[in-house]
Amino acid sequence: PTPGTGQAVSRVVPKPVIIAFSAAQTSDGATIVRPSAPVTVNCTFGGTADLSDVTLEYFVDSINSTSETRTQVLMTDIGAGKYTATIPGQASRSVVRYRFKANRGEGMEVISPRADDPQIAPVGTGGAREAWHGYFVTPVRSSSNAAVYDVFVSTASLSTMSTNSTQNPRRVTVASATGLPRDEPFVTSTDPQWNGTVPGVFACNGEVWDIHIRYHGSLYHRSPSIHSYKVHFPKYKPFNEQTSWFETLHGLEFIEAQKINRLLGIPASKMRKVDWYLNSAANEVHTEQGEYTDEMLDAWHELQQQLNPGSDKEETGELYKDVGNREAQQNNVEGPYTRGNEAPHAGQCRLDTTSTLRLELLPAEQRMERPETSARPHRRHVDRARRHPGNPQLFFQSHPPRQCPCLVQQQLGYGHPPHIDG
Repeated sequence: PTPGTGQAVSRVVPKPVIIAFSAAQTSDGATIVRPSAPVTVNCTFGGTADLSDVTLEYFVDSINSTSETRTQVLMTDIGAGKYTATIPGQASRSVVRYRFKANRGEGMEVISPRADDPQIAPVGTGGAREAWHGYFVTPVRSSSNAAVYDVFVSTASLSTMSTNSTQNPRRVTVASATGLPRDEPFVTSTDPQWNGTVPGVFACNGEVWDIHIRYHGSLYHRSPSIHSYKVHFPKYKPFNEQTSWFETLHGLEFIEAQKINRLLGIPASKMRKVDWYLNSAANEVHTEQGEYTDEMLDAWHELQQQLNPGSDKEETGELYKDVGNREAQQNNVEGPYTRGNEAPHAGQCRLDTTSTLRLELLPAEQRMERPETSARPHRRHVDRARRHPGNPQLFFQSHPPRQCPCLVQQQLGYGHPPHIDG
């Protein structure tokens, strides 16, 4: 697109593009492919002008390699712009990547996915971020849980995840008031990062997602041995309308507690039991918990509108998360991070109050994408409350914060909201 100007490319007859494609088990057309079952791959072009040599390229993805052998198969023209080819049966739990190539009058090129389609994982040769279609060869399993997930993370990436979560000190560069967060832009992209993620592959019901993943937990609980994870999906391809959630080993009491919260009309994330197969490890039953984000609030507001016919749907704001610590003194061991009650920061911290607030009160969805808008309103509100001639609590009664009142009141020492692990 070239907004405001003429088209960068002008053609009398547009190049043919793929308008539909599918991959299904040859024997019965099932989209969940079983081990050793051949797969029929079809595609449909919107036009055929100058179209020739339509080719299917595929490979079996190895999580520890980006130099897998690729196979090209000339597709059969079955008329009306439709082409077909077959991929031989593959072993259980194989991730099969495929794409379509053709000559549209100017030599062979990749047609679908398009060259500018987004990709977050290093799939191509040498670690290039190439977009590919894919399917998962699903083993036959029985489970009483809500879903079955297969997750693949390379050996090198697992090592990076461990390194990110086991530094000393854990989330700052120096265990003093002058320490800086182990996150960009305070450290480089190649340094250990407390919330750093690594690429992986996620499969469910035969479908494949490229994801990012890290260990999950607070400053006091995050550990590779606990097997608790946070999974990130790209916004252009969410899973179950969610772009991130937690996979933990919490018990049923957590699930029931969240149900009670929702029954009481309190926004709370949904939880359920799932089967979690990581690489070649045996199944580990996890408790899946949605993240406190605008996605959760959107769903909650829609539910409230349904429960109250005729009411207006409330606009979704932002949730802020306190990621301070519980040390006895302020700014003594964690640089800009201090006690969770958010009292005024000690002067020896290397960052100003606005910077420290935006680090400790992170937007649950945006984190540091809009740091200035996340911190300044809270700082102004807290400063005004502290200057109130009477009890600062009276200030909140007449001047409620637009968002997240519990966290702003917490800054003045009026209680602490339930802790949500990182």
